[in-house]
Amino acid sequence: MKKTHSIRLCPGDILLILILFSLSIAGFILQKEIAREGRFYIIEMNGESIYRLPLSSDTLITLETKTGNISIQTKDGRVRVSESSCPQKICIKTGWVKRPGEVIICIPNRTVVRIEGKKRNTVDAITE
Repeated sequence: MKKTHSIRLCPGDILLILILFSLSIAGFILQKEIAREGRFYIIEMNGESIYRLPLSSDTLITLETKTGNISIQTKDGRVRVSESSCPQKICIKTGWVKRPGEVIICIPNRTVVRIEGKKRNTVDAITE
């Protein structure tokens, strides 16, 4: 014969579970609010900035490079490389980026797409 054990929860246990669940949900909501969204993206070729465009506009830019063409698409506040002539297509596999500091790099085409965010006026660290 198999013995079955029933788990009984006290009112305090239920209250603790509800508090922890609420804190988890609040954490996800606050994370989205605190996360800085990028406002612009910068396209660099051969180390020089050639475009600085807003993420808010839906665009498709096709650039000619020494090795072929590269297409950069912006949609819904995100940017990606949609087509590229590079052999391994790592820049395409990177997918959509939207947060400041995120970068898409295509080495064969010497192209960098970088998300620019709000500049912070606070000091990160001071050393002597």
